[in-house]
Amino acid sequence: MKKHAAIIPALTILSMLLGSGAHAATPASFSGKILIQTQSRGQSWYVNPVTLKRNFLYKPAQAFQIMREQGIGISNADLSRIPIGFYAMTGADGDGDGLVNTFEQAIGTSMGDTDSDDDGFSDREEVRGGFNPNGPGKVRGLNSVFAAKQRGKIFLQTQSRGEAWYVNPSDAKRYYLGTGEDALTLMRTFGIGVSDANLARIPVSSERMGCGNDMPCFIAASESAQPATVDWTYRLPWGTGYDYLYTTRMATGASNGALKSTFESNIVGIRIYLTDEYRQSLRDQGKTEADITQFETEQNATLAGTPSNFWGKSCTYPTIDRSKLTALLRNWANLAFSTTDMAFMQCVTTTSTPDTELPDESNNEAVSKIPTSTEPSGITDCLENFDCFIEASEAGRRPVLVTWINELPFGLIFKTSTKMELGQEAPNKLRFRQQLISINVYANDEMKAQARAAGKTDEEIHASEVAANAAAQTSVGSGQNCVFAESDAALMTAVLRRWKEGKFSSNDFAFAECKTFEADTDADGLNATDETNSGTDPNNADTDGDGIADGDEKKLFYPRSETADPLNPDKTDPLNPDSDGDGFKDGDEIAAGFDPTIKGARLSEEDLKAFKDFAARPYISFKLSLTLHEPTITTIKKIK
Repeated sequence: MKKHAAIIPALTILSMLLGSGAHAATPASFSGKILIQTQSRGQSWYVNPVTLKRNFLYKPAQAFQIMREQGIGISNADLSRIPIGFYAMTGADGDGDGLVNTFEQAIGTSMGDTDSDDDGFSDREEVRGGFNPNGPGKVRGLNSVFAAKQRGKIFLQTQSRGEAWYVNPSDAKRYYLGTGEDALTLMRTFGIGVSDANLARIPVSSERMGCGNDMPCFIAASESAQPATVDWTYRLPWGTGYDYLYTTRMATGASNGALKSTFESNIVGIRIYLTDEYRQSLRDQGKTEADITQFETEQNATLAGTPSNFWGKSCTYPTIDRSKLTALLRNWANLAFSTTDMAFMQCVTTTSTPDTELPDESNNEAVSKIPTSTEPSGITDCLENFDCFIEASEAGRRPVLVTWINELPFGLIFKTSTKMELGQEAPNKLRFRQQLISINVYANDEMKAQARAAGKTDEEIHASEVAANAAAQTSVGSGQNCVFAESDAALMTAVLRRWKEGKFSSNDFAFAECKTFEADTDADGLNATDETNSGTDPNNADTDGDGIADGDEKKLFYPRSETADPLNPDKTDPLNPDSDGDGFKDGDEIAAGFDPTIKGARLSEEDLKAFKDFAARPYISFKLSLTLHEPTITTIKKIK
């Protein structure tokens, strides 16, 4: 009998897949299968047949990694008992027989001969028909019972080069998994649709998916609840003349079952680059290229040798707030940082270990970048690094910003986030401003144990936390402005150093003139007195609903020339959603590139540039004090 009479038709796999039918909504019914979410964006998952947990298959690289990591070692003898399946693989095909070289290596056929056993049938035809491409007749030694027990498993050949094979649950055949593109083809070929409701019945694997330096992969994993890791590299301007290339190693995971999740973020790499402008200024001073390179090398050596530069956060948060983490990561990917980003988490500061194997080039496509600040003052934003703020104060780098996160024990633990700014107020005068932006009151484990020992129930302890938190929130938004002589800058630095050590005194600012200001209950930039004077709602950040926060209505637009009429400044009105009366809301006009203070006028190129710069760095002011507020930030980001 001729071999070709028994060759399987090309449509067999397709008809098998189309006839797979519906599945019961249990993890066991999806064992070993590749699932594709039909009600979402087509995300793919692999259900491990041993653990019955699902693993997210993001892109070919991650799918290949996950599927190989799920692999089980198998001997060549046992593997040969499972029939080989065929699908269109990717890769070089040296002899043009339709089988890629890596697959031919795995099955022992020749990469340079289309008919390895010279029987008149190509290797491809024989593999597809279930015949032996290396000898006469059918493949021998197959065991259908053994093969059926391996459905859905991934095997690695321990007696060869670790080749990976996926046993398709639908036909109990093994399919070669050679590359990331093969993993993608497997997903497309053998994936079956699943509803979000049925998918939710299958627990997510706790094993972390490696995203390399692919931040979008990490974001997608967060959105899909798949624990993951990433080395995120991003470039930021740091003072005048410098760009810092950071690498932050981040990881997500689960803790305390499904109730709490974890997030870790650690700076593991920093490299300084001198800006082109600064390099030119050094040349103008007579420095040679060798001098400039040596200077940059010395700066990096100092940076790498300072342990305080390498730090991180270890956080837990309620799993139900996972969408907040995803939103945070999306903002970070766009280099939009906020001092309240991590307010929904409980974090502790950790010490990181520098990774000497990280790349030091800044022109990598994976590097997130923003333009170097064009502000003459060269704002330094220390984010949450208080040491950076102290060092900037000591070095005279101004203006400098920081959000200081601190924990103080006052019966309970008071965890505060305070935004600080140190800048030039006037010639020979400096300004220090601090404002409390969030506070969280809680009892730590030791405090809870003491309360229980005193006869308190967990419900009573929790009630105390809730009451203390409610009382503390009335101070959020309050702060003080202090002005002092530039000659007293060292006294300011000394105060900051004492604060870091937890030493506070009512005489800290004896050298300065300070004024306190009230809380801003709706976080719109206006305190209670300002709201009363303006007639705006103290509990609504956008009283007139025009897409601009009440306090920002007085800051976004202002007399932009010396000839502006001081009695009719070109500001928007926080009580009128359409300040220029043209039928369009102020915020909608800004988003569309129009000036909301002048009918029919477009925003100037200067204003557009300022807004776009601010959209990229929303918590570093461009002509304003400290920060704008929501919903203004969202409105500005809509500008094309």
